[in-house]
Amino acid sequence: MLFGVSIPFLLHESRILYHAHHRIARLVETWKHTPLNQSPIQIGRSGYTIHLFSLDPLVIYVEGFINEEEAQHLISLADDNFQQSEIWSNNGTVGTVSPEIRDSQWASPTRDEVVRRVEKRTVDFQGYGRVGFLEPLKVLKYELGGHYNHHYDTFPHREARTSMEGNRFSTFFVYLQANCTGGGTNFPCFSPPKDDRWCQFVDCDEPYEAGVTFRPIPGNAIYWQNLRPSDRTPHPDLLHSGLPVTSGVKIGLNVWTWTPEDW
Repeated sequence: MLFGVSIPFLLHESRILYHAHHRIARLVETWKHTPLNQSPIQIGRSGYTIHLFSLDPLVIYVEGFINEEEAQHLISLADDNFQQSEIWSNNGTVGTVSPEIRDSQWASPTRDEVVRRVEKRTVDFQGYGRVGFLEPLKVLKYELGGHYNHHYDTFPHREARTSMEGNRFSTFFVYLQANCTGGGTNFPCFSPPKDDRWCQFVDCDEPYEAGVTFRPIPGNAIYWQNLRPSDRTPHPDLLHSGLPVTSGVKIGLNVWTWTPEDW
């Protein structure tokens, strides 16, 4: 494991989106030779700790990404503005409500000081110099039975290149409130981790063929890069779902980072 390493940004293979940094490059080389699903890799940083789950696709579990005060503030900003979540067309122009596929409510919080702080933390984590690549934050509420069937966060590659201004390069899903049972985030293409220490973050009791389900833990987040660095097409292994809430309420936060104009 790696402990206590302060990192200003993460490095992956896309030179357009990331700047080379010799210390991070050495860490990535270490990660490449580490059995990722056998033990969590921890890198301490002020306010949160990251656990590397996978390099291809890049998936990082972030412990303590948002504190309780920030989470409650984001929820309060959204409380009076929730509306039924939609499913978007391939070119992102038409939204349709379809509860059998996606049953949740969403709201975009007003960009006050707390929202800007979370935005900055997100771009600092990734190495961006500005917030301009961020889609407006979305607070999501899942009540009893709330779910989102398996889907990708990206738009189809062809539409992204021809009729849209890029694509969703990365996703943060942050758990703000989890007074619930059920409601995990499932990745059916992932192999379950072999090290029991991951069981504090993932459901180790589900069948092997179900993939990996991250437990909803308030303040923690999952970060993943949606596009493959080699050709910037959507990574096929990042199919995921929000499993049904079987009791209580789950509230999360989506933060999507888009590719730059010259991607």
